[in-house]
Amino acid sequence: SNIVSSEEELQDFYTQLRAQHVTPAWISGGVSVEPRSKAVPYVWHWRDLRPQAMRAAALVGTEQAERRVLRLHNPELPGSSASNTLVANIQIVMPGEIARAHRHSPSALRLIIEGEGGYTVVNGTRIPMYPGDLVLTPKWTWHDHANDTAAPMIWLDGLDTPLVRMLEAGFYEHGDTRRISQGGAGKPPLRLCQALWRGRKGDRRHPRLLSGIWGLPAWGRDRACLRVGRAGRDA
Repeated sequence: SNIVSSEEELQDFYTQLRAQHVTPAWISGGVSVEPRSKAVPYVWHWRDLRPQAMRAAALVGTEQAERRVLRLHNPELPGSSASNTLVANIQIVMPGEIARAHRHSPSALRLIIEGEGGYTVVNGTRIPMYPGDLVLTPKWTWHDHANDTAAPMIWLDGLDTPLVRMLEAGFYEHGDTRRISQGGAGKPPLRLCQALWRGRKGDRRHPRLLSGIWGLPAWGRDRACLRVGRAGRDA
């Protein structure tokens, strides 16, 4: 159809719509034919980040910061996220420290960069953390981090916090640090290969493992896991 209306009549109509918090789509714009992200490529160098992480550990304790993290923020994005949907953090836990327990609706992964074997407790299960390991904390799982070694433990966090915030689905809760940490420390560590093969077998004895996998070991230990899994399958 082709309806030629006067400008005065159209403007009167639009004014009435605005008063009712209604916008006609044909004049509102907002249609894009391709993505137009404000995020730009950027590289954070480890040689720059590690000294700052160590300085943070010297200046700020775990009592002052529940999570001692350095958040990597994209230069062109508002706020402090690495992309429109993800945050990336460098987190450091020093010898003898515990980053107290909490849980949240954003999901998280931890790529271990440096350390000699601290651990994360996820819903009461203790997961060792060695360089090259990938440790997962799915949404709304209780988790804390502890370093019972003599060396700093440093890793990269990745969380979908901006996406969850955009969906207005963000929830957060503090935990009983003593309950989570002591419960994890009182159990033998669950080796990542055990978690991996439990997931593959669909072990019903551990329903709280969700997908069955809390983490994946670095390749050097992954090969050993494959041998363990094969031995168990052939047994």
